[in-house]
Amino acid sequence: MDLNKRSEEIVRLYRPGAYFFKGSSEETVRAYFKMEKEAWLSLVKCDYTLALVRRDAEAASKLRKAFDTLKTMLDWQDDALKEVEEKFSRNPSEAAMDAVQALFKLYAKEVQEKSYIEIWEPKLALGGWRAKPGETVKEGDDRGLAFEASVKGDLFRMEWSLWFAISHKLNIVADERRKARDRVGYWFAAQLHSKIEAYIFGEGRSGEGAVDPYLENAIEDSVAGRDVDYWEATSQYYLNMASYLYTICKGRRPGNLLDYDLGAARGAAESIVKALMAKLRVEPDSISPEDFLKQVTEKMGTPQLLELYRECVNEPKVDWKSYCKTIMERHSKQTEAAEREAVSKCRYFVGVMKHIFFTKPEDREFTLVIGDKEF
Repeated sequence: MDLNKRSEEIVRLYRPGAYFFKGSSEETVRAYFKMEKEAWLSLVKCDYTLALVRRDAEAASKLRKAFDTLKTMLDWQDDALKEVEEKFSRNPSEAAMDAVQALFKLYAKEVQEKSYIEIWEPKLALGGWRAKPGETVKEGDDRGLAFEASVKGDLFRMEWSLWFAISHKLNIVADERRKARDRVGYWFAAQLHSKIEAYIFGEGRSGEGAVDPYLENAIEDSVAGRDVDYWEATSQYYLNMASYLYTICKGRRPGNLLDYDLGAARGAAESIVKALMAKLRVEPDSISPEDFLKQVTEKMGTPQLLELYRECVNEPKVDWKSYCKTIMERHSKQTEAAEREAVSKCRYFVGVMKHIFFTKPEDREFTLVIGDKEF
């Protein structure tokens, strides 16, 4: 199975933030007779929730007409859309999360029941490794299936890989929706991505990271017709990211430098530059942070800032021949000292950037001198 192709198929089939039934109410009715009832109901409820969130009266009306037609034709007793309306009126975000959960179940069905390892006959569905219904990928990993040399081990590894590929695709979709200023689409893609991450790695994983103001309250704001400034939200997001990464490597005791500290410190340095980019209405991914900072420092006459940044992101100078001799040890003293110095420079750079670009002059508690300029 081509994991990249299969993950693209699933995400395209159930793209979060997009309508599944885009045609007329008649076409939506006809689709019912080509699908399983539960799948059709799930998709109609997802679309109806999305229409309510987006305040799309035309889409909501078409879905209601299609549902009422089938309800009369097939003598359904329950009104699934009325249930959506009632929950939405009480708590729009909770109703939207129900739609995300329904999407996740559809993804799980595609992965576990409709995806196969094709080298065997008969083909075996990927979900066949489970010891009990509903077992998560994280639970399978905890049972050691990732290293088990068996058919179940092969199925588990293939399912894990497919979920991981889907997670990557959803991350791309979320980023695309964000840049397209579609907060609702961004919210649905990001929430589904978080749910899949938790399914793969455990619940704690999805709660980590920086707060994104463009994601927060997206459902409530859409329902109320409110919005936030994209550039201000993006700048604040990267400021939050810089602070989040900064705290990871802050206050380590001597001899306790962890492998990810240097990466986090460099990430904080890059994030603070991206915050400045967004503040000046430059898309953070459109140019490298170093090239952008070079332009800014040339205009400001502060080349020292660029040098500080380069010291942060460049590899520390170490005697690699000596380091390789101690490769089985935690770190050679020289390597650890160089990395600790790099982390310290990153912390300093983040502090300087916050002071100059993100603190009002009247709120500054001290004066900072960069070259011949005071801030």
